[in-house]
Amino acid sequence: MKRKRNWIITTAVAFVLASLLAEVAISQGAMGDHPGAKIWKQVLTPGQIKILMDFRAAHKAERKAALEKKLAVMKEKDALVKQLNITPAQEDQLVAIVSANVDQITPLAQPLLNNGIALKKAVVADNPSETAIRAAAAQVGEDTSNMAIFVAGLVAQGRSVLTADQVAAITKFAKERDADKAEAQKNISSHIDTFIALQKQLNITPDQINLAISLMKASAPVFEQKHKARHAAMEAQVKGILTADQFALLQAHFAPHKAMWEQKHKERMDEAINTWYQFNLTKPQMDQFLGLLEKNKSTIVADGLALDVAGNALRDEVVAANPDKDKIQAAAENFGSVLGDVAVRSAGLVAQAKQFLTADQLSIIAKVDAEGEQHAQKMVVKIPAHIKSRIELKNQLALTPEQRQAFKDLKAAREYQRELRIESAILRLGE
Repeated sequence: MKRKRNWIITTAVAFVLASLLAEVAISQGAMGDHPGAKIWKQVLTPGQIKILMDFRAAHKAERKAALEKKLAVMKEKDALVKQLNITPAQEDQLVAIVSANVDQITPLAQPLLNNGIALKKAVVADNPSETAIRAAAAQVGEDTSNMAIFVAGLVAQGRSVLTADQVAAITKFAKERDADKAEAQKNISSHIDTFIALQKQLNITPDQINLAISLMKASAPVFEQKHKARHAAMEAQVKGILTADQFALLQAHFAPHKAMWEQKHKERMDEAINTWYQFNLTKPQMDQFLGLLEKNKSTIVADGLALDVAGNALRDEVVAANPDKDKIQAAAENFGSVLGDVAVRSAGLVAQAKQFLTADQLSIIAKVDAEGEQHAQKMVVKIPAHIKSRIELKNQLALTPEQRQAFKDLKAAREYQRELRIESAILRLGE
């Protein structure tokens, strides 16, 4: 339930993203040559642009601090990879562990997915039953327990492959990220307040969103060409590392899927845009969504934190040096209980949202959710075959130590370029 698409967000996502994209585009500079900025210059009024520029200036220090933290974490990840220095033998052992257990994934994931869907349906029912919601959440907790016990076994086997220093380095990094997340969570409430205030000031209309979507769709070929150029550059680098036979294997593996992926991506984008137009969210409805968020902010924040705490407690039992099945089951049961509490309150929010949505809009939401569920159910069946095909490709490629190092260097170079871009953004914010 925690990771599933929230149906309220599904309906409001376009206008929220529109506002955020506007700020992101303008943050590239004073409405300069950035493609996104060009679009928003045509969409926003001078008054709205001023609001965003003033917002950008007022929150300059916060944005700089966020980028500095992001850069620091990226560098810590780079350092962790170098410190771990996973050997080819260790990598092969870890892959063998996954290979030996891959067929257990779908039988465990399917009930977790299906019962998660059942919980969502109980939450969005026209006449939600607290008893039914809590029963469904408890079942999700039980399914989570089964999956967690399986993952704990994999983790234990993985630990046996790694050295004590490698395990310690991973543990230290994970704890630092937990501390970062806990610190960030302290500011969630104020961030929501800031977001709501900005949306109220901007007062973006559905017509502006429609115009932005139309302009973005018209600009799609430009972005696609840039994406293809980046892909071609990467392909050339990979080709320079592999032998002709290895590169042919790689192409044979991915070529059948590439055209399908590109076509499906285009179809999904077109479908999402058409769904937005069909949904026809009005300005009063947008304002009501914002009001719903504002009114229930404290509950939403508290529920998110409660799920995080319960989820982290379960994760800690799963990755423990000596995992205890009983403790994992107890933590999973507690997660299911907390999930039930949150789901009951979520049903109340859904009921409020339904009051200002039309029957046609509710029908569209149900259709989108059903399609998403069907897609997820198809994908969960394909997981083992997907993993097996990647393992088979790895074995067929049989990279030499020199080639492995070359790929590590290539990845490090790409990460370095990302870091340089962030450092450049930090410098601009310091001006």
